[in-house]
Amino acid sequence: MALQNLDISDTLLELGSFVKNDAAVQEFCENHFAQELKIFVGDFARKNIPVAADCPYIVFTDFRKKEGQNIEFCDYYVMVFIGVSADDTSYVDIDGVLMPDIYDVGAKFMSLIETIFNDKTKRNRPLSRCETLGPYPLDVRHWVGEMHLTWRIYQTLGTTYQEEL
Repeated sequence: MALQNLDISDTLLELGSFVKNDAAVQEFCENHFAQELKIFVGDFARKNIPVAADCPYIVFTDFRKKEGQNIEFCDYYVMVFIGVSADDTSYVDIDGVLMPDIYDVGAKFMSLIETIFNDKTKRNRPLSRCETLGPYPLDVRHWVGEMHLTWRIYQTLGTTYQEEL
């Protein structure tokens, strides 16, 4: 009898690799930041947390899973932080409504991440839930957005098949 049993570290590394190698993400980072995206996975000591100089970056952390014989669906959760920066803050002005441009870029970056995870041509399974917060400023140059991503996979009892995220 096979049960879903995804390895935490392997899954985080696969998610990070998927995002880092996505053509749309690479193009977004080149167009908005003129540099390559940095990906961090796992947990970090406070002194090792990414800073403005690391931007653009994504951190995949706090991976949780709920698997077992007596459940119909397996749930997988990961917290994602995106980091963006700009030397100077200018504003998007739409009919007198102002928004910091770095907020706009960060929000669009989070939308892109959600979009690629839901793209059926790229992933086995779309997100079951995506909750976003921010982006919000850590300092004048460094803004961070937070995403909570959840997948739900049907338990495959009695087979040797295991589905990946």
